[in-house]
Amino acid sequence: FEYLPVLFLIASVGHLPHSQQDFAASALGRNFFNSSWSIAWGFTAALHTLAPQAEGAGRSDLHALNAQRAFWIVTVVCVPLALLQGVSAKVLTFLGQDPALCALAQPFAIRLIPRLFVEGYFTILQRMGQAMGHASAVAALTFVGCAGAPIFLWLFVDQLGLGYLGAAWACTAWTVVNMFALAIFMFLQRGPGRGRSLFVPYKPFRHVFSWQGFREYLELAIPSTLHACLEWWAMDLGVMLAAGLLLHPDLNLGANAVVSCVADICYMMWLGVQGATSIAVGTHIGAGRAKAAQRTIRISVMMGLCGAAVVSLGIILGRHTIAAALDESPDVQAKAADAMLVLAVHVFPDSVNCVLGGALRGMGRQSRGVQFQFAGFYLLGMPLCVLLLHQYRADPFGLASLWLAVVCAVTTSSLCCAVYISRADWDSVISEARARNS
Repeated sequence: FEYLPVLFLIASVGHLPHSQQDFAASALGRNFFNSSWSIAWGFTAALHTLAPQAEGAGRSDLHALNAQRAFWIVTVVCVPLALLQGVSAKVLTFLGQDPALCALAQPFAIRLIPRLFVEGYFTILQRMGQAMGHASAVAALTFVGCAGAPIFLWLFVDQLGLGYLGAAWACTAWTVVNMFALAIFMFLQRGPGRGRSLFVPYKPFRHVFSWQGFREYLELAIPSTLHACLEWWAMDLGVMLAAGLLLHPDLNLGANAVVSCVADICYMMWLGVQGATSIAVGTHIGAGRAKAAQRTIRISVMMGLCGAAVVSLGIILGRHTIAAALDESPDVQAKAADAMLVLAVHVFPDSVNCVLGGALRGMGRQSRGVQFQFAGFYLLGMPLCVLLLHQYRADPFGLASLWLAVVCAVTTSSLCCAVYISRADWDSVISEARARNS
């Protein structure tokens, strides 16, 4: 539900009259924004460790401190990221993209600036709500925002005539609805350890930013940020930049936007399993149940693979229909449909990598995930991408070859995660959790 509105956005822009350049520009601006947002998202991911481990250890009194600390830290982090959107055209031009497209992409990214902060606050509330047992309510409220997305797109794009920039305003609007709906729900959950206790009483600034608590949060947040960014930058920024360097950049950027959209929807499925995994693993570790945590990881991986099998079959059978739904250009549709054959393979290692990343966060071992992501995406994936880009720059296989490099990268990372978790010292993991919640 959280990502489906973006699918509506892409379809809305893709079917505007004479939309190929606007579609490519919105994809460029959205991917630049996502690369910035990944940093803020990473700073909320410390809660994937802190919240469930505190819940498992029976320390619900720590929820308010963790949540309020996260709100302040994410706000500070988002300020420079917001300023970065204002110079996105210069950054993208420096990275070799078409200056005309970059000039169109910057206004789109600027209109997403409010979403940067609001999405950060929503994600904090989401993490806390899930850890505190409100997962169903969080999903239901997210659906409300999803249902409102087509209305906002109709208002800003069609009725107000704002074109592709209206899609950016609509994106910000439905995120605001999501955040306030969840904030109101959490505030109404009264009682010790319930939602209202995240806000009332407000913790003194000296407690929120005590040196020990601040350091503990950042020790988890910084590796979590790197873990997310290493993959998101390679996927959102790296593949997009490489697609813009292929022959006919408008065509390849448009087709890559379609493929990335489908990949992101798939990733949202794995991200849901990842969140459940990190919460369950963290709760079991907080309660000292190592065997239960290991069993949870095995079940989660199997769930991810079963989901990947269904998704892969759907992509193979429906790739032409999906491409036609997201863009009206026959050339973009054909190229995107070809690249989606590689995506049908990609979903298997991607599901495993995402789920095991959640397990590492639940264990408090995000730093290991950073090492595995770096090995997969930058020691193997990036060099392979450059090699394939050089080999197939003017070839119809060019875009698909970039996604083939992504498949190799994510497979390497997932295998490293699997080997590490299978050999982990669980007594040490539980001891660290006890010290964290003492």
